[in-house]
Amino acid sequence: MGRLSTFVLLLSFCAVVASGDARRPNILFIVTDDQDFATIGAYGGNVLTPNIDRLAKGGMKCTRGYCTTSSCAPSRYGIMTGRLASRCSSKEFKAVNPPGSQAYITNDAIELEPDRPTLAKVLRAGGYRTGFTGKWHLGPHHNAPIGIKKISKVKKLGEPDVDATLRENQQAISAYFKTLGFDYTAKVYWDNVGEWAGHVEGLDAQNLEWTVQGASDFLDQQTADQPFFFWFAPLQLHNPCAAVQQFAPLVGSERITPAGLLEHIPQVMPPRETIYTRLSAAGIPGQVSQEQACMNNGTDYCLWLDDGVGAVLKKLEEKGLAGNTLVVFFSDNATWGKFHTYERGCNVPLIMRWPGKIQPGSVSDALIANVDFAPTVLAAAGIEPPEDLCTDGVNQLPLLTAGVPVRKDVVLEFGCTRSICDGQLKYIALRPTDEDRVFEKKNGLVAGHWGAREGLERFKGLLGWREWHEKHYPAYYDEDQLYDLSKDPDEQHNLAGNPEYADTLARMKKMLSEKTKGMDRPFGEF
Repeated sequence: MGRLSTFVLLLSFCAVVASGDARRPNILFIVTDDQDFATIGAYGGNVLTPNIDRLAKGGMKCTRGYCTTSSCAPSRYGIMTGRLASRCSSKEFKAVNPPGSQAYITNDAIELEPDRPTLAKVLRAGGYRTGFTGKWHLGPHHNAPIGIKKISKVKKLGEPDVDATLRENQQAISAYFKTLGFDYTAKVYWDNVGEWAGHVEGLDAQNLEWTVQGASDFLDQQTADQPFFFWFAPLQLHNPCAAVQQFAPLVGSERITPAGLLEHIPQVMPPRETIYTRLSAAGIPGQVSQEQACMNNGTDYCLWLDDGVGAVLKKLEEKGLAGNTLVVFFSDNATWGKFHTYERGCNVPLIMRWPGKIQPGSVSDALIANVDFAPTVLAAAGIEPPEDLCTDGVNQLPLLTAGVPVRKDVVLEFGCTRSICDGQLKYIALRPTDEDRVFEKKNGLVAGHWGAREGLERFKGLLGWREWHEKHYPAYYDEDQLYDLSKDPDEQHNLAGNPEYADTLARMKKMLSEKTKGMDRPFGEF
């Protein structure tokens, strides 16, 4: 029996399993972008985030939540599949990473496969109404297959033919999302602002109100007789990129969207012009250093995001749905350590609230990863995961409902590095390929964690990240790195060459080897 036929049968089974419980929880994912701990008051940040803070007070705040890859696309792939990005089998991924070769795990080429199960598909088959709004960034990375049309560079946002094309692109995106398991799709940013085929001059702004309106519309359409799964993915706190020199924060760009200029500004959250007044009243500075809060943005950006989160949570309460909704608040990766497997990129904010199930105000330092969300959500919904879903994830319900740790270690991957962390110790293996060695000689650069991909035109901006990591991680280029996070949380002292840690190093290498054996991809000598 083929993979697709098996998948269809398993989905049918899921529907039967889940049909009997009318009190299955609603699932609300809030997936933020490039968010550090310092941008949330509940984690000690000198910012104003009352709504996210209340979410933490009403649920569990996790200190050891991990994205298995510190980059948007592979991190989101892990959420939606419960699989590490190394297991991606899409046509685009295999074209860039031929079967049998060591896979480079980066933003490009990672996408959902049409013939494999996803969390949305399984939940929909199990009786859930499913929806999405916000930033996708999960491919296809070449837009032609789904019908997204390019717009001439001489055109500008607001011109009738431009806005008409943008609306057609949104319709094409919505049609594609139905093949992924989503009933409802609205107000989508296909990629980062400025980095997709539908970008046009004048579309250089993020519109949080627009995406919040999409979430509000979904919840307004929700009925009490069917549970829902909704993925709300604001672009914030992602920094300006590509064609965008800076975001016009806040006031002045409220009508700009990927679907053209709005006639009216959505009245779904506090007006932007009130942000600085509220910050001042709370004694919070409007701007702080980059490393204290968010790259290229200040506390105004944090409060703006919090307003959006608050609006969605308020709508949930107004509809009488909050009491039976599992809310997962998670950042796809952090900012300063992204594009690597260091803690500052992979250890991210994670808050979960589920009234009557999760102890309010609880704090957990147990390991939990993005690939765990799919098996945990399906367990909460009473749905048995089909084969080929949740391959690398574990069901974290014992942790959420009883505080019992489940995960013993977590595998992290990026570029030509693979890592394993058991909560105290972390081992990082950097294994450049022959292609990377050619890159070294050609460019006069040591192959970093990105390897030869760093030399591609679309990744030239990563040289700035290389310089930052060279400065902050003394062992950045060491092929074997071992850190005791209990004593060295900033990963400054590489213990791999210390004779006293020889046995520990051997043990961690063995652990990583056991994890990589089932990947169908070679990695170094492992």
